[in-house]
Amino acid sequence: MLGSEDFDVTVAAAQMPASANAAATCQPRVPFDYGQALKAADQWVLGLIAQPFRGDWPQQIDSLRRAQATADTKALCRVAHTLRGLAANFNAVPVLDAAGRLEGLGHSRQLEAVAACIDHLEACLRSLDLALAEYPLARPQGS
Repeated sequence: MLGSEDFDVTVAAAQMPASANAAATCQPRVPFDYGQALKAADQWVLGLIAQPFRGDWPQQIDSLRRAQATADTKALCRVAHTLRGLAANFNAVPVLDAAGRLEGLGHSRQLEAVAACIDHLEACLRSLDLALAEYPLARPQGS
């Protein structure tokens, strides 16, 4: 059954500065099976959006890094929200969680923690991308 990952929030993390604590919450404790998540997703939707997504997500990471560099929290939130919505189609819980945390950091203007969360989100997206590369996608009829 797919569900939200168990994130490690320890007493030590709670005692860290806000930026370190926020970055620590971006790190999952348990591995995630992207292949199983893809099997549970809508196969028609996967066939329709997987290839464009695979080509686009690195540009979205670049946009997040530019938004961070310019302290553009509006753009940061918009891109994180977009990635979160797209990841929902793949049942990619780690991507959903990382993008959601990044969006939250943008809304609260905690920019000191953003770089670590972008790095974590990128790692999650790479894992999803590898799973999509190996997954037998069916091309939807009529598309």
